[in-house]
Amino acid sequence: MELFTKLAIFAMVLAVAIWSQHSMAEDSICGISPDDLMTCKPAVVGSIGQLPSSVCCKALSKADLPCLCSFKSSPWTTFLGINPDLAAKLPVSCKIDPSFHC
Repeated sequence: MELFTKLAIFAMVLAVAIWSQHSMAEDSICGISPDDLMTCKPAVVGSIGQLPSSVCCKALSKADLPCLCSFKSSPWTTFLGINPDLAAKLPVSCKIDPSFHC
């Protein structure tokens, strides 16, 4: 139980550090709200993901894409079950930027 508590505290500290470093506006990560980011999660988990929803694409169109790319190597991607390769393909899948890549 002690190891779990230490891991939870470490995860919270890391989340606050990442959030404060990459926020562009209050309650946002790279210009997009955490709730909007969660609409894209089905498209970026697992080995193949799902097609991004129109809600995901609309939210992603407001995001600072290079800022989001800075999370590609973050340990949070693995911790949250996000496939960074699928996440990097979202701007193209959503037809936001057909030539985009992280």
